[in-house]
Amino acid sequence: MIVAVVLLAASAAAEPRPPSDWRADTLLAVNEEASATAAEPSAEVLRVGKITHTPVEKSPRGEAVVIRARVQDPSRLFHPFVFARKSGNARYEAFTMRDRGTRRGFEARLPSSMLSEGSFEYFIEAQHDEGAPSRVGSPRKPIACAAFDPPPEPIKVTVRTPEPGAAVRIDDKDSGTTPLTVRLLPGRHTVSITGPDGRSAEQQIDVKGRRMDLAVDLPRQSGGPATLAVQSDPPDANVLLDGTVVGRTPYHGALQTGEHTVTVEMEGHLRQQRKVFAREGRDATVSFALMPLPKAPALSVESDPVGAIVLVDGKERGRTPLIAAMPPGHHQLVLQYEGRREVSTDFEMPKDGDFSVRLDLPFADRSGSRLTVSSMPAGANVTVDGSGVGVTPWSAETRPGVHKVAVSGAGFVKEERTVQVYPNRDTDLAFALQRAGPARLHVEAQPAAMVRVDGKEVGRSPLTAEVQPGEHQLEVAADGYKTVAQQVTVDAGQGLSVRIPLQRAVSQEPPLIAVSSDPSGAQIFLDQKLVGATPLKIRTTPGPHEVRLSLEGYVPRVTRPVLPNDRDFELRVAVVLTPVRGGEQRQRAPTADELFDAQIAAAHACSVRGDLECALSGYRAAYQQRANPRLLFNVAQMRRKLGRYDEAASTYREFLTLAEKQKGAKLQKELVAEARIQLKACEGKLVPALASAPSAAAAAPPPLSEAPSAGQAPEDTVPPRLSHDPVRSTMRGRPLQLLADISDDRSGVASAQACWRNAYGRDFECHALGNVGGDRYGIEVPARAVTDGFAYYLEAWDNAENGPARSGAPELPHAVVIDDPAPAAVSAGMGVAVVEPRPGPVVEAAFQSGGPAGNASMLPPALTGAGARVVAQPRIATPWTVAAILGGERSSEKSYTDSALLGRIGIEATRRFDENWFTAVTADWRSSRQQYAPFDGPPAARVTVDENRFDFSAAAGFDLGALLVSNGRLELTPLGGLQFLTARNTGFPFDLLGPSAGLRASWSLPPFALRAVGSYAFNLNKDSSGPNAFLSPVSALAIRAGLQFRVSPAYAIELDYVGDAIKFEHVWRIGHGAVLGFSRSF
Repeated sequence: MIVAVVLLAASAAAEPRPPSDWRADTLLAVNEEASATAAEPSAEVLRVGKITHTPVEKSPRGEAVVIRARVQDPSRLFHPFVFARKSGNARYEAFTMRDRGTRRGFEARLPSSMLSEGSFEYFIEAQHDEGAPSRVGSPRKPIACAAFDPPPEPIKVTVRTPEPGAAVRIDDKDSGTTPLTVRLLPGRHTVSITGPDGRSAEQQIDVKGRRMDLAVDLPRQSGGPATLAVQSDPPDANVLLDGTVVGRTPYHGALQTGEHTVTVEMEGHLRQQRKVFAREGRDATVSFALMPLPKAPALSVESDPVGAIVLVDGKERGRTPLIAAMPPGHHQLVLQYEGRREVSTDFEMPKDGDFSVRLDLPFADRSGSRLTVSSMPAGANVTVDGSGVGVTPWSAETRPGVHKVAVSGAGFVKEERTVQVYPNRDTDLAFALQRAGPARLHVEAQPAAMVRVDGKEVGRSPLTAEVQPGEHQLEVAADGYKTVAQQVTVDAGQGLSVRIPLQRAVSQEPPLIAVSSDPSGAQIFLDQKLVGATPLKIRTTPGPHEVRLSLEGYVPRVTRPVLPNDRDFELRVAVVLTPVRGGEQRQRAPTADELFDAQIAAAHACSVRGDLECALSGYRAAYQQRANPRLLFNVAQMRRKLGRYDEAASTYREFLTLAEKQKGAKLQKELVAEARIQLKACEGKLVPALASAPSAAAAAPPPLSEAPSAGQAPEDTVPPRLSHDPVRSTMRGRPLQLLADISDDRSGVASAQACWRNAYGRDFECHALGNVGGDRYGIEVPARAVTDGFAYYLEAWDNAENGPARSGAPELPHAVVIDDPAPAAVSAGMGVAVVEPRPGPVVEAAFQSGGPAGNASMLPPALTGAGARVVAQPRIATPWTVAAILGGERSSEKSYTDSALLGRIGIEATRRFDENWFTAVTADWRSSRQQYAPFDGPPAARVTVDENRFDFSAAAGFDLGALLVSNGRLELTPLGGLQFLTARNTGFPFDLLGPSAGLRASWSLPPFALRAVGSYAFNLNKDSSGPNAFLSPVSALAIRAGLQFRVSPAYAIELDYVGDAIKFEHVWRIGHGAVLGFSRSF
């Protein structure tokens, strides 16, 4: 007993052991156990049941990781720890768990850096007074926790205007009126605001942060020119409008109506651009949040939807939109999003430039793997594992595994890649094809002149000559005319067409240097003196000179020409300026429309080379994607050419049935007539086959080359007719209209397109021509494309796949002379903000390829008859249109009177003025046998009288359709005016006179139009003293809606439903009927 007391006293007198020693000793033991190979202790020794813990399997990136646990008997447990280690790290770190009370238990907060590698491992351990530790997990079997980026949370955005009540549309959806508070996901949104008086403004905003307050100032008056306001964060960034530097942010300036490209760039930040559509009288405001770039070349990743997890080479890097430094070389990119399919792509990161990737993640509504292949330019042949599968862009389900993909096209170097396709993941491949073969230079001059290339005579214009790829000095000279020299650059396999009109020589005129650049607006230093900005024409002295172009954020370009003194001479220089950190390469997945067009293009290519089975399969696959009747016609054509007359006849009948049902659709009469001709031919082929023996019926079909017989229609082998007057010259930076007459009497015009390029683009950019009436087709080339070296060609196909009929050609396009709006005067420093040119390499200025690549294709456009995108313009003023209507309706006052049948005849005159103003005057006469209830008569007394009713109205309004839909098909005109209605009969006359309000709407599907007109009038002339028991009319409501068919530009017919309602003080008189209308414009 005495010994025990002594030992207890000695123990109490000893100095206690510091807690840090417990922690260090425990951590050492844990790491030794983690590296040991001994068997795991049993569950009884670990006492897992002493600690209750729900494993943390994932935690938000960038936030502290909270680990919680409960213990059964905390008084007998001490020093609970969380031991954690980052992925790839062999050693654990110790974190103390704090007692947070009975409700919360023990808790440890791990720093956010624990997830810096994407995941970490941990376990929980607590020492027990009985000696053995209690654990959840262990050093050798820890719990894994992965980082995740939480989906973006909606941000509260408040929209205000100086005067409340303005209508707000966000991303083309009605959202309410100001002041308005909505929740939007982070990212880019378009906000359109229209005041009650018609004033409107539009802003593109980047939603970010916790809250956003957007104050919008409406223009001072409705109508007038459009304006553009550009803001950026940070400010003081260059603003480029259609490739021309116009100022710095914050920027405010006038804007022509139509589509424009607004670009904002700042050194050290990601270059951004957006499309804006300017409408007359509407302000467009664009805001940019410029993301800083790393010093090294950066990868930019965007996706739809935003917020996708980004993995590069198997390592998670964040969520879209993402910008991250990336070493040069080959990389694999994978995007993941909950509820969407995984999408991956391979890319080569350039050494001296940025790389941008945009991918769309489809919904996870299917299994399997899909491979998508795209190329620039499109239309290249695709082979997978040695088998031809189609043309780019191409997409199809592909078995998982390793595949060899090759892309090739005429005039381009074949490229091959090996790709790994993973289960349940979509893979995108993008190819940038390189041209092959000699370069060609075509020169036209007016008048004919001697052409020199690099000082050597090559002949007289017009001429086409092969030249070596690279830079060349082209010179055109003729006696008595000014000599023009132009610096050009051509790539391998590329053709360049140049047209140079010569002017009479003036001996006393000094030499002229014409300088232009992309982007324009670069400052020009002539012999170290600032003389202006591109584009500019400078007169100077003969002899050697130095011309330097300087634009912030771009490498300076220098040329040192020597100008002759023995003749009138002009030197033309055009350059593409290179960004300081190299040009950004872009890669994006093809859209559904592009894949659909490529499917049809591939089928067309099969038909052209005579592979009819391939063409049939392609057209059938395209028709399954979109049930376009034109594709059904193509299917019938392929079956007929293969000799499958029974199948062909059935398909022709199906096509004609669809054509009959879709009379409002734009199917040419020639196409329908051709289908009837071929159906009759197929039926003629089937008649003898049905009468013959079974063995004869089973015989092979006759060869396609046999001569047509009485039961076989001659094949349509003639391409459509295309007539076009080439444009010889136009003004720089202004939209250019291209018009052509295209017709095909046999099978009709299927598709037509215009292709153009300029000195700054390598490939042709092709767009569909739209039908503007009859056989007339046209398109408006955007102003940004109308610049130096502009050239174009037109082509068309018919529905029998004959073509292309062309005006111009890819190898010999129509070259257009670009004139400047006004001569530029040399004035050093006048109106020009001088920026000292940054030091840089001296590069000879010349035409440079490698600008933004167009969407040219190696194959014709989809044979779907899709029209061109039409720029919204004010409607053209038209003469009077007069319509006569004839019909009838039945009206009643519910149970008060018997229904009456009314005959109706009327006339309507309308006129459209400039700037979308509209006016209408109408007159109507109705005749009927109408019942009335006398005011002083018995309850059931009714009197029937002959009644004549006359309606007169006049109204005017402004058409808002062009502001809402840019293709010009929509008419939406609010109306205001005056209406007078009078009913003349024996005993019960009444009148209505008052203001009216209405709406006139139509949707055009030439030659048809869906139309609706409604109006409401309030009676200011009420008189309740009459003999009618219904008393006086209070208001009138009328509606007319139906279908109009335009027989010709001057004549149209229409069939309409008409509804009419008159509200008396005691009852409604409601009528329904139909009318037939005939109209003429003159």
